[in-house]
Amino acid sequence: MVAQIAAPGGSPADEFLVKEGRSFGARPRPADVPQMPRGWCFVNAACLLLYHDDWNFGEGYVLGANGEVAMHGWAVTAEGDVVDPTFQPPEVTEYYGVVFQREPYLKWVGDCRGDADVLWSFRCFERKDAALKRGEPPLPLMGPARIPSQ
Repeated sequence: MVAQIAAPGGSPADEFLVKEGRSFGARPRPADVPQMPRGWCFVNAACLLLYHDDWNFGEGYVLGANGEVAMHGWAVTAEGDVVDPTFQPPEVTEYYGVVFQREPYLKWVGDCRGDADVLWSFRCFERKDAALKRGEPPLPLMGPARIPSQ
């Protein structure tokens, strides 16, 4: 999936994801997490964080079983597992992205007047783009040591 987002002349967000992102496997959603509305993935993931103090926010791309790649947001457990309230296997086969720390992320959502995505934020575009152009993440990331590889 990295090759699909790493096209020359890509956006600062895509360049950041290629540099800092990693692959996550698709897993069935836990039974206590409901199916939430399609088209609202970033908000759906943010809602899960309000109920799970030890989960963080994943953002990047999702690879559909049909081969389509789409911008996407999901939750990540303390163990590093994807929890996606919007899609579920077999609809998706892989996630590729970064994991932002929960507390700074929730503050971002408030500061950005409810804009629940970070890398494609509209309301905080200048703030996000300035960080990416400096080669910095817009928000603190969960380090690799805290997120197990899959």
